[in-house]
Amino acid sequence: MGTTVPKPSQCQIKKEIFDHDGHSVEIYWINYPRRKSQIISDILLLYFHGGGYMLGDIYSYSGFECHLSCLFNVTILHLEYRLCPEHPFPASVDDAVALYRALLRNNISPSQILIMRDLAGGGLSLLTI
Repeated sequence: MGTTVPKPSQCQIKKEIFDHDGHSVEIYWINYPRRKSQIISDILLLYFHGGGYMLGDIYSYSGFECHLSCLFNVTILHLEYRLCPEHPFPASVDDAVALYRALLRNNISPSQILIMRDLAGGGLSLLTI
């Protein structure tokens, strides 16, 4: 997985449990405090991590995601999708699609959602939309 980016101390990470179809997965809301001169963005960046659907978690990506939140002035939503081999395909896709649909049900417009990914998260993002 390489070297992880250190998490800035100002970054705020809030963990929640997302339940869908009898499954529970962790999601993390990541925000970097805004400067007073910044306009609050209504964009949500949904991040799907890489790792071949077998590796990767919030600890590997939180520093990078905090920097993204600061750089782009957005809230990041990190999904800890279920991983193989304990949860074979299509478990990760089911988690991602269920979360995306839940966002839409909660009045978040598709135009407000950016999907960012790396490696396996790329395939997951395509299967989600």
